[in-house]
Amino acid sequence: MIKKITLSTLAGFVVISLAGWLIMGFLFKEQMKELMEGMAACGTTEPNMLFMFLANLTLSLLFAILFYKMGIITFLSGLVAGIWISVLLLLWYDLWMFSSFNFMTLKACVFDVIGNAVTGGLAGGVMGLILGKLK
Repeated sequence: MIKKITLSTLAGFVVISLAGWLIMGFLFKEQMKELMEGMAACGTTEPNMLFMFLANLTLSLLFAILFYKMGIITFLSGLVAGIWISVLLLLWYDLWMFSSFNFMTLKACVFDVIGNAVTGGLAGGVMGLILGKLK
């Protein structure tokens, strides 16, 4: 159990970090720039990478524990579960932000949910595959 959770967490961490960087840092760069400009008074100019990595590791661990308990052992089941979990988490978070802060826009919410759904789905798929391959 510990081996499966540890290895799938590490794989998920790598995928979340790389896919998040690719999607949010390049594909949705302009949309994220617009969001960051809107919250300039409370945002940082450069993210603290240590805490970003810790956040990605935490999300990967959450996925690994849930997937292990749910019996997810294929890429497809991990992909679907990763998308669902990501969409629900981000919808909750972004809608809460939209309701509470004037810098959050509906457009930013949409791009954030889409980008993180793709990231979570890819990570979930890889994690499901790994959980299925490990004995």
